[in-house]
Amino acid sequence: MSFRLGNSGFVCEEPFYPAAAMRAGAQGKTTVRYTVTEPGLITDVVVQVSAGDSREHKLLDRSAVRLVQSCKYKASGPPTLGTFTFEQRWFIS
Repeated sequence: MSFRLGNSGFVCEEPFYPAAAMRAGAQGKTTVRYTVTEPGLITDVVVQVSAGDSREHKLLDRSAVRLVQSCKYKASGPPTLGTFTFEQRWFIS
């Protein structure tokens, strides 16, 4: 499965909830900053705000970075260039 990264034209893999984080009950929100360059490449992916301080929260952060790195540009027109943020909410239902 896949999902769209906002209205950006990028299609990404589904978020992966690390098993250790799930077992520990780690939840939160990771904010990732990334840059879109020509020809629709995502670079400079970093955690801007962590989901939390524990080892398990850092697993969530790394998963959010991998998620954004997995995105591929699929729209027909040129991408919007610049630096953007993405928030991944982690919750156990």
